Amino acid sequence: EDDYRQTYTVSAMPSPDFDVLSSLHNFCGDRPEWSYKHEIEDYLRRDSFPTFVQNPPKQNLSENRKLRYTVWTSCGYDKDRWHSYDGPPDKVFNSSFTSLEHANQRAEFVFYYDNPWGLGLYDMGAAETDDTTSSGLRFLQCRPEDSQRWTVSVVPSSAFPFMKVF
Repeated sequence: EDDYRQTYTVSAMPSPDFDVLSSLHNFCGDRPEWSYKHEIEDYLRRDSFPTFVQNPPKQNLSENRKLRYTVWTSCGYDKDRWHSYDGPPDKVFNSSFTSLEHANQRAEFVFYYDNPWGLGLYDMGAAETDDTTSSGLRFLQCRPEDSQRWTVSVVPSSAFPFMKVF
C-alpha cells in the first residue's frame, strides 16, 4: 500500500520577509562570469576587503543585536544516497551589517577566505553559483566533487529567523 501522506510546514512571518526569502531563488544574473582564475584573483584579493569586513567588530558579530543585514552560512552534504543525510544543513549566523554593500562584501570574504576546507582563493576558484537577487542580496554556493555544499548569503536581519522554512 502506497503512503500518500505528506508533511507541511506552516509559518507566519511578515510579508516583506516572505518576499525576500522567496526571492532568494529568483536571481538577476548580473554577476560577471570569470573566464580565468587570475581575473577572480585580481578582483577578490584579500587586501581588497576593508579590515572591518575581514574582522568585524563585536557589534557586527552579535547574534542577539543584529544590524540591518545578516550574513549566514551553511555547509552539508546533499541527499546523494552516499553520505549520511539528516536534512538540509542549518543556516548559521555569521555577522550583520548596517549597509547592504558591506554585508555583500562580508559574504564574499567568508565564502572565499573562511570556507570550511581552509582553502585559499586560488584553490577555491569561482563559486558555482554567484548571484544577486533583485533586492541586491548576494548568494554564493559551491559543491566540490564528493564534498559538502558550502553556501554564504545575505538576508535582511528581520528575515533570518525564518530561514529554516526556506
